[in-house]
Amino acid sequence: MSDSVPSTGAAATVPPKRNLARLAIGLALAGALLWWLFTSFSVLEADVWTSLGRHPWAIGGIAFATAFAMVLASTIKWQMLLRRSAPDLARSVGFDRLFAYTAASSALGQIVPPYIAGPAVRGMAMKSQHNAGFGRSAILAGYEQVFDVVTLVIGGIAALALLVGGFGGWAGVLAFVVTLALASAAVYLLPERFRPARLAAVLPQRWSTTRRIKESVEAGSAAGLDAPRLLGHLTALSSLRYGALVARTFGIGIFLLPMIPWQTVALGFGAVQLSALAALTPGNLGITELGWSAMTLVTDAATMGEFVAFALALRVSGLIASGTLAVLSLLWLRRP
Repeated sequence: MSDSVPSTGAAATVPPKRNLARLAIGLALAGALLWWLFTSFSVLEADVWTSLGRHPWAIGGIAFATAFAMVLASTIKWQMLLRRSAPDLARSVGFDRLFAYTAASSALGQIVPPYIAGPAVRGMAMKSQHNAGFGRSAILAGYEQVFDVVTLVIGGIAALALLVGGFGGWAGVLAFVVTLALASAAVYLLPERFRPARLAAVLPQRWSTTRRIKESVEAGSAAGLDAPRLLGHLTALSSLRYGALVARTFGIGIFLLPMIPWQTVALGFGAVQLSALAALTPGNLGITELGWSAMTLVTDAATMGEFVAFALALRVSGLIASGTLAVLSLLWLRRP
C-alpha cells in the first residue's frame, strides 16, 4: 500500500534522532487512527476476513506476483540511472544484486517511512558491498522514485475525477490507462523549459518532503539524468509499476469485495493513493484505511468497515509478499 509514497535521496541525510522522533510520532498517529477506525466502523465484523480465510493462496499469489513486478520495474529504473551516471559501477554490480537491494528497501518501506527506507537501504548496500559513495547512491535511488511520485499524482487525480464523474466501469479503466500512457509520452516530448529541474525550482523549501524532492531532481539534472528519452523511459516504467499496484488491488478485491465491480475497486485505489503524498505515518498506516472508508461516497455496495478491513488485508498481504521476496532475493545472493 505504501509503495508509491514519495521518496528522495536527500532524506538519508536527515539526522537519525530526528528520524526516530518522526517515526515515533507517526506510529502514535497511526495507532490513534486505527483505534478510531476499529471502534467506529465494525472492522472486525466485516465479511472480508471470512473471504480472506477462504482464498489465502490465491490472494498470496497475486500479492507476490505484483510485488515482484513492482520491484523489477524499480530495479530496471535504478540500473538505467547507474548506467548513465556511473557506468563502471553499473557493469560491476549485477542485476540480481540491484534487485535484492531494491526488494529489501521495498519490504522495509512497509513499516518505516519509505522516503527513508529506499535511499537508506540501497545507499548502505552499495557502500558496504561495492565501495560506492552512500550519498550518490541514495540520491540516485531518490531520483528514481521521484517518477513514481509523478505517476501517483497523475494517476490519482485521474482516478478521482473518473470516480466523481461516475465513470467507474470499463470506460473509466480505459481512460485511466490512456492517461498513464499519455503521461509517459508527454514526458518524452518535454521541451527543456519543462524539464524536471526547471519545474522543481518552484517547489517550496519550507516543507521537508517538497524540499527533498527538489534536491533529488536538481542533483539528477546536474548529473545529466534529464535527457528526454531517459525521462520517458523512467516515467513509462513508473506507470507499469503503478499499474501493478492497481492490479494487486482489483485482483485481491475480486476475492475480498466481490460485491464491488473490480473497475470501481481499481479506480478507488488510484484515488486513495493520493493520501500517500502525506507520508505522515509509516506506510501511511491508518491514513490509507481512512481514505478507503470514503469509498462509501461512490458506492453503497459495501460498508465502511468492509472497506477498512479490505485496506488492512491489502496491507498485510503486501507486507508478507514484500518480505518474502526480499528474503528470497537475499538468499539467492548467498548461494554457492
